[in-house]
Amino acid sequence: MENRRFVTILYLVAGLAGGVLVSSAATQVVSYQHLANPVVGIFPVTTLLGGAGAALTFAALWRHERVGEFVDSAIGEIKKVTWPTREETVSNTGIVVGAAVGFGALMFVYDTTWSFITKVALYSNVGN
Repeated sequence: MENRRFVTILYLVAGLAGGVLVSSAATQVVSYQHLANPVVGIFPVTTLLGGAGAALTFAALWRHERVGEFVDSAIGEIKKVTWPTREETVSNTGIVVGAAVGFGALMFVYDTTWSFITKVALYSNVGN
């Protein structure tokens, strides 16, 4: 793998995410069951479970060669992308903001018109 450092950083981030997930799930189970969260040393058990989940996630990703190949190929594909220049990005952002404002104004006109028509139809004394 040519991007080993980046892949390792991604594995660490995924491991931390897995640890947070395990810790959060353990905390929910403990609080739902109205159990005490015992402390081992200075860490609650749910935090230790989260750390174990992080370590297991990292180890599983590290040992699985196909995951590394996938991440490496994804990085290679991202390098092939022709990214827009700053001027193109600013121009396209202006177009999107302008279209959003235009459609918002159009919806305002439609809403105001139909609101007026509805009020006239419902609250006028026509036919009474």
